[in-house]
Order: sequence, then C-alpha cells, then structure tokens
Amino acid sequence: MRSPILYLIPLVLLMAACGNSSLHSRPTGETEAADSKPAADGYLASADSTAYSSSLLDIRSASRKRVRTADIRCGVKDVAAVTFAIETAVAKVGGITKQSTIHNISVSSKDLPFTADSLKRVTLYTPVSNMEVKVPVASLDTVVNLLTAMASFIDHRTLKEEDRTLTYLTNVLKNEAQARRGAVTPGAKDSTLDVERYNDSKESEAIDRRMNNLAILDDVNYSTFTIELFQPEVAKVYTVVNPDQQQRAAFGSELLSAFRSGASALRNTFIFLIQIWPFLAIAGLGWFVYRKNFRA
Repeated sequence: MRSPILYLIPLVLLMAACGNSSLHSRPTGETEAADSKPAADGYLASADSTAYSSSLLDIRSASRKRVRTADIRCGVKDVAAVTFAIETAVAKVGGITKQSTIHNISVSSKDLPFTADSLKRVTLYTPVSNMEVKVPVASLDTVVNLLTAMASFIDHRTLKEEDRTLTYLTNVLKNEAQARRGAVTPGAKDSTLDVERYNDSKESEAIDRRMNNLAILDDVNYSTFTIELFQPEVAKVYTVVNPDQQQRAAFGSELLSAFRSGASALRNTFIFLIQIWPFLAIAGLGWFVYRKNFRA
C-alpha cells in the first residue's frame, strides 16, 4: 500500500516550479516602468540639448525653436456641425482639443397673444462656439484651411510665428554654467542653513529653466489654434402658458371679492365722513352765514 505522502510529491514539485518561475520573472508593472525610464530620461535631456541638425544662422533653419499659433473668428452656417467637424479633424491629425464650448447668446424675447390661455414666445439667439486645440505644427495649415473653407464670413484671421531660439539657448547656457560651478560648500564663517537654502534656490532656478525649455519644445512641435465660431441669429418659437390667465381667480370668486371690496369701500367712506364731522359742521355754518349776510 502506498503512503499518502507519495501522492503529495507531484504537487510539491509543481509548486516549486511555479515559485522558481516567479522568482526569475519580473512583474509587468516593473517591466513597463523600466522601459519608460529611458524615454523619460531622453525627454528631460532634450531640455538641455545643444545638438542641432543644421546651422542656426539661417532664420528658416529646422533647428530653430519656432512657435506657430493661429487665431480665427468666423461666421458659419451651422456652429454645432462645424465644431464637431473640427474636433474630428484635430483627432485625425494627431492633435487634442483642449477646450470646446457651445453656448447661445440671447438677443431678444417677445411674447405674442396666441390663444385665450397661452402665448407665443419668439426668442432670438446667436449660437457661438469657442475652441482651443493643439495640432502637430505640420498639420496647422491643413486645419486652418479646412475651417476657412467652411466659413461664410471671416471676422479676423491671424497666423503668428515666434522664434524662441535665444530664450532656449539662454536657459541651456545658464544651466551649464551652474553645473560647472557645482554646489556651494559652507566655509568657516558661513551658516550651513544659509548655504543649503542658497543651493536649493539655485537648483529650483535650474529646474524652472528646464521646464521652460520643455514648454518651448512642446509649443514648437504642437501649435495652438484658437477658434471662435458664430452663425446668424436663430428664431425659436414655442407656446407658453399665459401667466395672467392662470393667476386669475374664477368668476364666482371674483364676484364675491368685488362685493366684499364694495362693502369695505362703503364702510371706509362712512367712517371717513364721521371722522371729519367737525369740518363739515364748520363748512355748513359758514355757508349759512354767507347766505344770510351776503345773499339777502
């Protein structure tokens, strides 16, 4: 008869094999982190790069840090349709829509009689769309021309190109000079805390310059396109309840209320006459004297 322990041997071997494989394998998260680290290092190193493919003496050189932007305000036939078309075009060329809003600007509203208990309300409004997109710089002209072709009226259109090469080089040279100097060490008469604060401030300045250069590179590669769309006024006509008719009481209630109001007015008039009886008596006496002495 076999011992029960013999039946456990294959299970133990299987568990040992799984354990060894887990020791030699690396988790997926660690693999992705290890693979993304060189890419991140290369991205950060681009902020201090002075390796240029062509001479910077040419103003049209590909190595210059030129930032292109566009701004347009135009009228279209259908704001919503054009907005969706631009969003789709931006996504197709590899860009992003940073902001896209559609709203209506009310122009006027007027209520007209319609039926005994309803009104016809006519509202005039203008649909408006505001967009801010970022597209690859090579696709900026394509998106601008696409929108221009759909516009029925162009209020203004601005294409701008700014050269930030000198700003980029200034940041790089300052960081290189600071790296050559190195950190300041406290002397015999220096406060350690003050020196640490000084070194921290210089490191923060270097980081700010690198981040500014990364922002410049981002603007060089992706252009910002600001768009404002509008269309002719649109009339919205719909039926609403007449509030005056809804708030008016029934005929019986109004009749009873009018009777009470008349009785209250009569009572108030009678009380008023009672209150001014001295003045009425003086006026009667004066009239009597006048008739007796001057009309005889």
